[in-house]
Amino acid sequence: MPRWIIIFYIMFAIGALWVALPPTSKAQGPAVPPCQQIGGLTEITLYGEIVDLAFPVATLKTEDGKIYRMRLGPWWFWTEKNYTLQPGEWVEVNGFKSGDLIFPRIIKTENGTLRLRDRRGIPLWRRGAGWGRGFRRRFAPWHRPLRRGLR
Repeated sequence: MPRWIIIFYIMFAIGALWVALPPTSKAQGPAVPPCQQIGGLTEITLYGEIVDLAFPVATLKTEDGKIYRMRLGPWWFWTEKNYTLQPGEWVEVNGFKSGDLIFPRIIKTENGTLRLRDRRGIPLWRRGAGWGRGFRRRFAPWHRPLRRGLR
């Protein structure tokens, strides 16, 4: 029997098993990063001190001693908006909570207000077309306009 027929039967058997067997994990649907699951999280307002800052995560210690981690978003967004945050700084954080993880919507500091998400929890750095800061429009070859009459 030719080798390609044997390979075809093996691939067919693997595909049939993959379709027939139930999934081993109990996850429903595709895995989604926590930042995109804001709808099921609780909104919270905290006041505390930034005790550690290792971008994109900051550690917040509240007045009652609880420790929370905050997801701050991409560094380029902070530099474009001229946002700064320093360890030892006292802040008021309004955001969404999942366990000890906070997705901040607004961070109020002594120097001003840092807006990271809209009211629905959608990150402000995701606005606009393309990837991040408009990568698709500027650099991706499949989005360049077709030049007519150059053939």
